[in-house]
Amino acid sequence: MNALLSYIVDHASRTQSLLGSRVLVVGMPNVGKSALLNALRGAGMNNHTKAARTGAQPGITRKIATSVNIVPKDGRTGFEGVSLVDTPGVFVPFVPDGESMLKMTLVGSVKEKLIAPTLLCDYLLYQINRQPDGPKFYAKYCPPTNDVVEFLESVCRKTGMLGKGGEPDMDRAALWMMYRWRHGHLGAFILDDVVEDGLINKTNEEIGTSVSQARKLAKEAQRARGKARHAASIAV
Repeated sequence: MNALLSYIVDHASRTQSLLGSRVLVVGMPNVGKSALLNALRGAGMNNHTKAARTGAQPGITRKIATSVNIVPKDGRTGFEGVSLVDTPGVFVPFVPDGESMLKMTLVGSVKEKLIAPTLLCDYLLYQINRQPDGPKFYAKYCPPTNDVVEFLESVCRKTGMLGKGGEPDMDRAALWMMYRWRHGHLGAFILDDVVEDGLINKTNEEIGTSVSQARKLAKEAQRARGKARHAASIAV
C-alpha cells in the first residue's frame, strides 16, 4: 500500500495542477476498489474511518462518489494534495467462455445466484486439487477426491449442514466452502495462470473476439435486411 501511495505522490508531484491531482479507480465489480480507497486514505491521511461502503456482494457502489482526499496538501512546497474518486464496477460486455464466468463468480464479480452453487464448488474443488498439497486444504472435511458430490456430502456431515430427514444441504455447503476460500481458509492461490505479458495477450485475444463477433452480427443484420427487401419486392 505504501509503495502504491508513493507512486501516486511521485506522479502527482510532477504534475502542475492548481486544484491538486485526482485518481479514478476503475475495475470489475467486487474486486476491492472501495476497500483500496479506504486503505489509501488510511495510509495517506492517517484517517482509518471508512469513506466508502464495502461488502462481499457486487454492486455496493452504485454511482460515482465525491472525491476523497488520500494525500494532504503541503503549504511549504505548494503541493496541492491528491484525491481519489470511487466508481461502480464496470462489467465486460461479454464473457468469452464458461470458465471465465465461473472464475468471476467465485471471486465475487458476478452474483452467485446466476450459477448453481454445486457447479461453482465443483470448479473450486478442481482448482484446489491443482495446487501443491491441495487436498490438505480441505482434509478436515473430506479425504482427497475429485467428486464434488462426495466432497459436499462429507462437508455436510462434518459441519451438520443437514436438511429434513438428515439429507445433506448441498447448496448451502457449496456456498459455505466458496466463502471460506474467499477468506483464505482453503489455500491462498489465484484462479488464473499468471505468465509474463499475460494481461496484454488476454486483452488482445478478447478485443479480437469482440471485433469478430461484431463483424458477424453486422453481416447477419445485412443479410436480414436483404431478405426483407427481397420479400417486399415480391409482395409488390
